[in-house]
Amino acid sequence: SHHSCASCDDHLPLTWLLDEQQPIAERRHTMTSTVPWHDVGAGCIALIGTVALCILASLRLDNMSNILKSGSLKKVIIESEQKFEPLGRFCKDIVLLSLILLFTYQSEYYPVFPHLAKEHDMDMFWFATLLFLAYSFTRWQKSRTDDLLGREQTEEWKGWMQFMFLLYHYCAASEVYNIIRVMITSYLWMTGFGNFSFFYIKKDYGIVRVLQMMWRLNFFVFLLMIVQGNTYILYYICPLHTFFFLVTWLTMRVCSNLNYTKWGVRIKLSVVAVVIFAVWDGAPWLFDLIFGSFMGRAPCKGATSGFLYEWYFRTTLDHWSTFLGMIFALNYPFTNMWFKELAKLPAASQGKVTLVVAAVSLTLMVLWFCFIFTLPKLQYNNTNAFLAPVPVLSYILLRNLTPYMRTWYCDILHDFGKTTLETYLLQHHVWLTSNAKTLLQLIPGSPKCNFFVCTILFFALSRETHRLTMSLRAVVLPDSKVPCLRNSCLFLAALGVSYGVSFLLVTQVQVLFVRLCLLVLIAMACTAGVFRVLQRTSSEEYGNAVKDLSLQLFEKAPVMGLIFFLLIIFTLRVSTSSSSYVPSHLDCLSALSAVPGSWISTLPLADKKARKLRSGNHLAVSEVSSSWHSDSMTVSSCLGAGNAAKMNQVASCEMRAFRFDDGPGSRALGCNFRFLSKDAARAQLGKGTRVVIFGDSEARNLYYAIRRAVGLPVVNVKAHEDLTPIGNSSAAMPDVAFLWTPKVSDVAARLATVLADSKPHVLVMSFGLWDALHVRDLSAFEQSLQGLSSKFQESLPSLPVKPLTVWMPPPTIRDHLLTSKEKKQFMTEALVAGYRQKAQQVLSSSGLQQFTVNFPLLTALDAAQLDSTDGVHYSQVYYDTAAQLFLNSLEHARKAGKVQVKEEAAKGKGTGGMADALASLCMLVAVGFMLVACDAYGGFLPLLAVTFGSREMVKAMDLKSNPCPCLRSAGSLEREHGEDEDEGEKDVETGEEKILASTAT
Repeated sequence: SHHSCASCDDHLPLTWLLDEQQPIAERRHTMTSTVPWHDVGAGCIALIGTVALCILASLRLDNMSNILKSGSLKKVIIESEQKFEPLGRFCKDIVLLSLILLFTYQSEYYPVFPHLAKEHDMDMFWFATLLFLAYSFTRWQKSRTDDLLGREQTEEWKGWMQFMFLLYHYCAASEVYNIIRVMITSYLWMTGFGNFSFFYIKKDYGIVRVLQMMWRLNFFVFLLMIVQGNTYILYYICPLHTFFFLVTWLTMRVCSNLNYTKWGVRIKLSVVAVVIFAVWDGAPWLFDLIFGSFMGRAPCKGATSGFLYEWYFRTTLDHWSTFLGMIFALNYPFTNMWFKELAKLPAASQGKVTLVVAAVSLTLMVLWFCFIFTLPKLQYNNTNAFLAPVPVLSYILLRNLTPYMRTWYCDILHDFGKTTLETYLLQHHVWLTSNAKTLLQLIPGSPKCNFFVCTILFFALSRETHRLTMSLRAVVLPDSKVPCLRNSCLFLAALGVSYGVSFLLVTQVQVLFVRLCLLVLIAMACTAGVFRVLQRTSSEEYGNAVKDLSLQLFEKAPVMGLIFFLLIIFTLRVSTSSSSYVPSHLDCLSALSAVPGSWISTLPLADKKARKLRSGNHLAVSEVSSSWHSDSMTVSSCLGAGNAAKMNQVASCEMRAFRFDDGPGSRALGCNFRFLSKDAARAQLGKGTRVVIFGDSEARNLYYAIRRAVGLPVVNVKAHEDLTPIGNSSAAMPDVAFLWTPKVSDVAARLATVLADSKPHVLVMSFGLWDALHVRDLSAFEQSLQGLSSKFQESLPSLPVKPLTVWMPPPTIRDHLLTSKEKKQFMTEALVAGYRQKAQQVLSSSGLQQFTVNFPLLTALDAAQLDSTDGVHYSQVYYDTAAQLFLNSLEHARKAGKVQVKEEAAKGKGTGGMADALASLCMLVAVGFMLVACDAYGGFLPLLAVTFGSREMVKAMDLKSNPCPCLRSAGSLEREHGEDEDEGEKDVETGEEKILASTAT
């Protein structure tokens, strides 16, 4: 079977190195039809890493005393320090970066252990959040200044927001979606605030600054896109920050002379506000005109509604955020001086102002929480752009209310805030997987230990990736314009050539050994070229030393290259050959049919109240409420689910919990058997999938359970009638119909007509009880089964696709609970078992049964007899379990080609649906107040200054006397915010950029 995984549906099951298990003819056909771009990207990074490792190995393994034999020792040492040492550091960084990227590739596509399904776990979310914040309160440090929004404070702000953002994804904490949206608003607000401050102070609008910011925001995400085969919009935070940075840069760059005039900068910002209003709210067709010309409308990975709509949705949510950050930066000196003067007021006046500010801020936050935060997700999205700034600005006031609060910050949150971009990107493939849809598993069977180990690894890789990004930027993009532009072109050229070589190796070379040899030879040639350039650009003495070194390269580089790639091959081999990871989907179907699982009894409970117990990645069931839970299960008293009469009759009973655990076969195969939420179940069934269920009352109960699982309404009608004919469901939902056919002869009579009219994709059958009770002839039952099989085979040629056929045998019969004399005589477990066995034999041999919902096994638990009132039917939870088995099987059936749904070509959504001209006009009015009043709070702070403040406080807020206060307070502002988005990492520029001045290749 092909190598595959649950998270790789839309990728070819090929690795960049492993190929011999697939026939050559089949490989060539696969490669010519679809190129595995993620494998090409992994090969590109591996090639670059090997070149860097060859250079590094030649430098590190060589004895420097041998290199320094010729020429002036002092002169050679100087040149060695200038070229060899920076080159070595540069190559070391490239090797480390390559290893990180290849680790993300393996974690995503070829993990050693199967990915874990995410669980909705609000208890874990709040526990981890409160625990981390409690620890953070013990890690306070004093800041260098008491200025408003100091550097340390903004990093702290980003740190605690990023922590909650990551936990939101890990715990699937959908309840806090709205507050997460506010946090994203805060990030974009800081993009406008920090970059406006930088441009205002530095007056640096050149291309170098732009390229350095593009590197900071997009370097690692660009490499991840290559390695993972993903689209840019999937990592939507990066394009958002990039776009709004460019908006800020253009705002400051165009007519930059107006930035330092009294009203010029405010007029320019007013024009920008009008443009924002027109593009996103006033005339939405402008959005299509601007972005539709180069953005596709077809669905793609990360944008199921089309790239253009996804971009519209993401930008509309925060189209005012960055602009409001720019206004705050323009008015920052006024606001900062207001807080400084507040600290100088007498204690009584200071207390009054502080109390008023706190009361107003808290009131606004409470009102926002009560009326906005509690809105449903879709309704809230429409308000975010206009009302999310309310809690953002309120938080700034509360966090900076006193000099003491401005002076102290939490250092652990500050450190965490420095790597927010890297943690955001790596969470998709290292901490989480499948583009943040599943969890990475390194320690099977121990979720808590796995969480601990993966978290440590995740943060370590994030910190190192941040260091590498800044270190490589200092080398590739120095502050000088000419080297910066030259290096940018050379970097893109080198990456493009490597990608092209990898593409040729992946698509044209099928033999692993030949591919490996070619790659090593190419790496050696590139390394020799680098040394050749060093030799030509060096003195004669140093050039001879380099020549000696390049000759030794051919002795050492092949060894290091082979070791490097053998390690990669070994790791991939171990992971992809692991029996726990590479399941055949047909094997999974067989495992789920034969022994899908069992009810596992847990510890006794002490009282009659249902207690929630963790259930790992397995199905979790509530026997009291007869409903499913994705993250917990509850239990019933005395094992009698939903049977209050029996529970009351027992004077003393033991309370036990049960869960349905997947079988050892499917678990060993890594079949990812799990509880499916309504959205996940609906996705498994798929839009347009037609399911027809034939059978008796057991089939009807399964029909109800499937509809509950996918979120379709359930309406009870008369017992012996068809339910929901095909075509009556919503177009956006699957069609699930039930046909009352209690005997196998009834199914045979209607099968041909149903197949011809409905052309279902899935057929589910359950019968046998009525044949045993009313027909009472096993041989006639067998003949009817054969007739059913014949009619099915005869109907197949007229069908566009062969439907998946599912068989659900009758349940375990509880003879002592049967309610009639006739049933006790003709519907006993012994008699019904014969009908099950005969149906199993005939349906299997004729191909009419491709999957079995093993309902007899589900109801075989001794305690299950307490969940049956008539010996035949059981409480709802057992049918819900059967529905989950059925839906889980569809995942493997679909991947094995057993379910084929021909859907119409997906179309992207149109834009403009989130436009709100009235709210945007209100925002324009608010912006006008902010600009005229020189206050990001629309005149609130000047009003307090006039009411409670001193003359100095009022004068500090006077625009006439301070037309351009930013220039006067440039020192502190530059120190605090000049590199807000740039992380201020100038300390990594240790002279490494000198290397590319002489070794441009």
